[in-house]
Amino acid sequence: MKNSLLALCLLLFPFSACETDLKDGHYTCDPNEPGACPDAWVCQLRGTDGIYRCYESGEAYCQNGMLDPGEICDGAELGEFTCEHGFAICLTNCTAICTECGNGRIELNELGVGEACDDGNTEDGDGCSSNCIIERSYCVVPDSDECLNWCGDGTINGPELCEPENLGGYDCTDFGFHDGTLACSADCRAFDSSQCEGFCGDGDIHDVEVCDGIQQKHLSCWDFYFSGGDLHCDTGCLREFSGCFNSWNRHSVNTTGNIISIHGTDDTNLFAVSFNGWVGRFDGSTWDNEQLAGDPMLRGVWTIAPDDAWAVGNFGTLLHFDGSTWTATTGFESLHLTGIWGSSSTNLYACGFIPGYLLDPNNPESPFIWGVGIILHYDGVDWTEVLRHGEALEEHDVTFLGIHGSGPNDVWVVGPTGQVWRFDGIDWTRVTLPPEYAAWEFWSVYALNPAQLAFSGYKDTYEGFVLQLENDVFTELEIETDVVVKQIRGTSLADLWAVLENGSVLRREAAGWRILAPPLGSRFFSAWNDHPDTLWIGGANGQLMEYTGEFETVSHEFPQSIMRIWGAESDNFYVSGQTGALHHLENGVWNEETPPDGMYIYDLWGPNKDLVMAVGRRGRSALRTNGTWASITTGIEANLTALYSVHGCGASEIWAVGATGTILHYNGAQWVSQVSGSTAQLNDVFCVSPSAVFAVGNGGTTLFYNGSDWTTLNSDTTKNLTAVWGTSRNHVVAVGNDGTIRLYDGSRWNPVESGVGVTLRDVSGTNARNIWVVGTSGVVLRYAGVRFSPVVVPGNPTLNRLHLQPNGRILAAAGYTFLEYRSKLLPRPFVTMECPSTVPLYCQETRSFDTTSLPAVIEDWGTGGNSVTGFNGPETAFTFDAPFSGTVEWKLNPGLTGARLIVLSESAWETCDASTVVALSTTGNDGGQTVSIPVVRNEKYSVVIDAPAAVTGSITSTCTR
Repeated sequence: MKNSLLALCLLLFPFSACETDLKDGHYTCDPNEPGACPDAWVCQLRGTDGIYRCYESGEAYCQNGMLDPGEICDGAELGEFTCEHGFAICLTNCTAICTECGNGRIELNELGVGEACDDGNTEDGDGCSSNCIIERSYCVVPDSDECLNWCGDGTINGPELCEPENLGGYDCTDFGFHDGTLACSADCRAFDSSQCEGFCGDGDIHDVEVCDGIQQKHLSCWDFYFSGGDLHCDTGCLREFSGCFNSWNRHSVNTTGNIISIHGTDDTNLFAVSFNGWVGRFDGSTWDNEQLAGDPMLRGVWTIAPDDAWAVGNFGTLLHFDGSTWTATTGFESLHLTGIWGSSSTNLYACGFIPGYLLDPNNPESPFIWGVGIILHYDGVDWTEVLRHGEALEEHDVTFLGIHGSGPNDVWVVGPTGQVWRFDGIDWTRVTLPPEYAAWEFWSVYALNPAQLAFSGYKDTYEGFVLQLENDVFTELEIETDVVVKQIRGTSLADLWAVLENGSVLRREAAGWRILAPPLGSRFFSAWNDHPDTLWIGGANGQLMEYTGEFETVSHEFPQSIMRIWGAESDNFYVSGQTGALHHLENGVWNEETPPDGMYIYDLWGPNKDLVMAVGRRGRSALRTNGTWASITTGIEANLTALYSVHGCGASEIWAVGATGTILHYNGAQWVSQVSGSTAQLNDVFCVSPSAVFAVGNGGTTLFYNGSDWTTLNSDTTKNLTAVWGTSRNHVVAVGNDGTIRLYDGSRWNPVESGVGVTLRDVSGTNARNIWVVGTSGVVLRYAGVRFSPVVVPGNPTLNRLHLQPNGRILAAAGYTFLEYRSKLLPRPFVTMECPSTVPLYCQETRSFDTTSLPAVIEDWGTGGNSVTGFNGPETAFTFDAPFSGTVEWKLNPGLTGARLIVLSESAWETCDASTVVALSTTGNDGGQTVSIPVVRNEKYSVVIDAPAAVTGSITSTCTR
């Protein structure tokens, strides 16, 4: 045995003294060599010198990979040892340390465990992370075996945004450019747009832009069916029309033909026809389009009711509509019918001609058409011929082109070469024209009554004309045009509409003809109106437009600048001038009235036209009763304190306010002074009720009267407040200097954005959704339930005062005259809600709304699969125009109990047609109603807020590509 051990000793330790006495850990060994230690002994690494030795038994020891008593760690077993920063490393002596990443040294234990790298910093993205781990996909160039991915390998990894040959699907358009080549930067961490071309804002109009900055392709507001104004370009290079006079509304119909005739009984029963066989029916909200079989050449239409209409045209076309089907009357195929008119369903007339051809002796290859004039009559059963004229060759062109009447015994027909015919209930007779008109081409006639008519056409000098016939006297109305006046319409001889073939529309008033032209260069053929402030016109390529009114200067001019307008009735009101003069309109006549003792009037108000209170300079007051003015003692005359405003809630509940905090109350018998608690100049007062009266003044002063005492309210502004108006004690609006608007909600005044910086001089309205404000520089703002939007006024005059008449029209004082906002649509917002809103909602924007005091209108949204039962509360709406393709989400603020969002598609833009509901949020969730839909660029939507009761809140729009 000892020999064997000696041999082993010599083999293993040739340079050591050989001992034959075995001791634990005395002999070194190789753990990979069999028999390295005696039988039953083990070759193990114990201690910190890294040398394997022979041990008699395999008891617990350091480096056995197990955490034994007394050890902090053992190999990969770290026990409870952790590091706040860096890696935990177990040393070979079973103690542990923490590495310090970023010190520039790669710290490992004796076995090579620890940091994989250390580049002297703790930044990511440079190949060695902040935790000293090799960033295998962050290498810019493949200079190490550790770089599994690198910039240039074609794959977008780690912090890379792109690769030279892989841009991730992006191109120049994603970065606001229109064209060019997008590239990737040298380190793959940024896009290079230096070779991209064209962007919104560079001043050039590119193919995908409609405008850029001031560049509008030489277009103006007129080219987009407005009466005038300034056309702007928004930040998305889309046209912005807020600076245009919003008077024309283009209707979208499904025809490209020439709309040759329009007629209706009112704006809920309107028919239009085109020369290519299209018929449109308008019910007040939508157009129903129908292309008739055979594409007949239609030239006239007349309707008595939605289920009773006639259309006429070439080749004897006579069609009757019974509400569902058009039925033809035959037997007149040799005629070309050009017009139709009727007084009832059993008394209609159609005019036209029998076509023929004559050869021009100077050009036998080019025959020209001529006609024999024809008039047909319908008695409710049959159409019969009642007049034929022009069979003689010397009268070869008596084509009848226009027809109109004022009643069954007053019907007129006109045509070329001075053809004017009249039916008086018995016979048709030709009207003898003055010689100077005998050769003119008559295209249109409009009969106001048997004694007043208007005619239009063009002269033998090819200039357009308008004639009036009043009490058998023809008079030419001067109009400068070298094109045909195709149609003439109006409400009186002093208020006529002339539609010119070149696209111009003129309106005649006392001051002369005024241009209301839609786009120049268009061709118009037809016109119809049922209201003094609306006109429908039809033209080439399916153009169908409705004029709905605008601010217009009235013809009456006063000798002084106007300071105030007020009246209890629409046709009975007062205008006060700058020098205190008082002008009164009654029964259509203006009269100047003299206040008592030369009183200088600042303001006036009354509960009716028979009781009017006026206040003014030096604390004076006057009362008009039974048509007579009389002074009323105020008790402050000696103080010479000016009274600037008066308003009340009845004959015995009238308040006046003025300088140095003065407040007076009229109890029906006398003025009584009240304590205001303020010394500020008070500029306006408004009575909501006898126990809710508001006054405003300089320095942001706002006062409230509760029926017994006046108290001061904090308006949160020091701006001078000039006017106040409200619908209830919880909804009051005050306006003032520098575009200041404040809204009182019953507990505090809240700031409201006006968008202007000028002095706002007056505010008035009819309900919480219809509020108007006027100011200097022609500023007119309208609030429709969401925000104040501008209404452009021609000439930008300084507007002093505002008055809303009972008939819905708006009067605004402007210099030596006043403006009247003429629009048949004005009464509509007072009682209804239309889906389209003038208030846009943009991406990444939050807008406030308040439906308090608004009417509840929409009962049901939809008739099909997307039908929605409307709540009983009021609604409000926003418009949304998608700036790009992607997804848009609309969200209401939390806490709006029961409120929801209804999204309507573009086809419901003007109709509130619920069959076009495209999305609906979930009710019952007060955490914030949300609806999200995919959108395509330039798609339009109406976003309606519907609730069971009035709500005040906000809506947020979020867009993602």
